[in-house]
Amino acid sequence: MKRRLPEQNTATNKKKKKPFPVRAPIVGALLLLFAAVIGSLAWTRFREPVITESPATLPTTGQSSVTSEPTTEPQISVVLLEVTIEVGSELPDAKEFFLEPPIAVGYVTDLAGLDVDQPGEHSIELRADGRLYTGKLQVVDTTPPVITGSDLTIVAGETVSYRKHITVEDNCDGPVRLEIDNSQVIVNVPGEYPVIFSATDTAGNSSSLTLQVTVLKPDPRQEAVLAMTDEVLGRIINEQMSKRDKAWAIFKWTNRSITYTGSADDSSVLAGAYEGFKFRRGNCFTYYALSEVLLTRAGIDNMRITRIGGNTDHYWNLVNCGDGWYHFDASERRAGDTFVPFMKTDAEMEEYTIKTAAAFPDKINYYTFDPSLYPERGQ
Repeated sequence: MKRRLPEQNTATNKKKKKPFPVRAPIVGALLLLFAAVIGSLAWTRFREPVITESPATLPTTGQSSVTSEPTTEPQISVVLLEVTIEVGSELPDAKEFFLEPPIAVGYVTDLAGLDVDQPGEHSIELRADGRLYTGKLQVVDTTPPVITGSDLTIVAGETVSYRKHITVEDNCDGPVRLEIDNSQVIVNVPGEYPVIFSATDTAGNSSSLTLQVTVLKPDPRQEAVLAMTDEVLGRIINEQMSKRDKAWAIFKWTNRSITYTGSADDSSVLAGAYEGFKFRRGNCFTYYALSEVLLTRAGIDNMRITRIGGNTDHYWNLVNCGDGWYHFDASERRAGDTFVPFMKTDAEMEEYTIKTAAAFPDKINYYTFDPSLYPERGQ
């Protein structure tokens, strides 16, 4: 009987090994760790980079929401707005340099160093809201020269110095070209003629003034007036006196030598002066005419000035002794009137006019005149 060999069985020959009981959890943990590392690397690779908010890494253009530390010197920007003023004007308010003025703004530039009396361009620095700005100030000259003067009267055959009868003033320093057109004047023929004065400044601004020249027939009184003028001046002035002293001597002589009568020959300066010298009487025109011939003969610039708006006419003189034009009225004063209108300013004449009107209602506008017709007076 055959023996049946037993089937191969590893169990019978070798014990079956059992797996290590903790191996699976470790492998799972490693897999989870690997997945986490891979995911972290992927997120880091594709997400937006993080910018550190520090002044060193802020963008160089645009605005930042981060407030940087203030620097020691504010940022300088150019203000595009340009301000223009006329020569001699007051400086503009600092806010005028801005289209939208800030709340607090002021000049940094030393304004005392700006020359606004001549045309030019100036760079102006301003401070507003902690920043510095630069603006431009244009100073321009658009104002023409001002010519003032009065009509003049001569006797046929006399030589006329037209320039002495007008004054030219300009708002800028510098030469002013004056042209005189007297082509229509015939000095040997009695009549009335126009003479045109034209003035042009360095900026090209021009103005003109037309005055009337009256040529009179030769008057036999002319030589007599000239002789009497020289006789009076020979007694009251000398060459050592200043122009102001000479004017004061003429003022006193005229005021004290003529008696006021309320009427006179006012047809011409010559007629008024002759009557004053010859008869020592007359009205305000006589005082004015005598003052004019005496002042002119003494070499002192003067011109007639006339009241406006009063109940009656009144004439007096403007006098320039070399220090500006001032009021000169040698007319007799009424009793108790202590006002001495010798070389007085506009303000002093106005004050007297107001007081006179208050005390004497019939004496309104005593020294009221049109200032635009005369050269600028001294202050």
